[in-house]
Amino acid sequence: MIWDRMFGTYQAELSDAPVVYGLTKPLKSYNPFVINFHDFWTLFRDIRRAPSLRVALQYALKHPGWHPLDTNKRC
Repeated sequence: MIWDRMFGTYQAELSDAPVVYGLTKPLKSYNPFVINFHDFWTLFRDIRRAPSLRVALQYALKHPGWHPLDTNKRC
């Protein structure tokens, strides 16, 4: 909440949209190393497979879960 207010991305909870906390996909490991670094691994994998330098930089700088063919624009 503090970071959202600092960067101007704060939005109060909406009464018609349920709030979901936690992981969106369950992990298949109990290894603490895997749990802590799986997001970084996914990011590096996406950057490595990017078709161009521009797309690779967009993977690094855009919101989590961004994809070049993503039609859902975030505000």
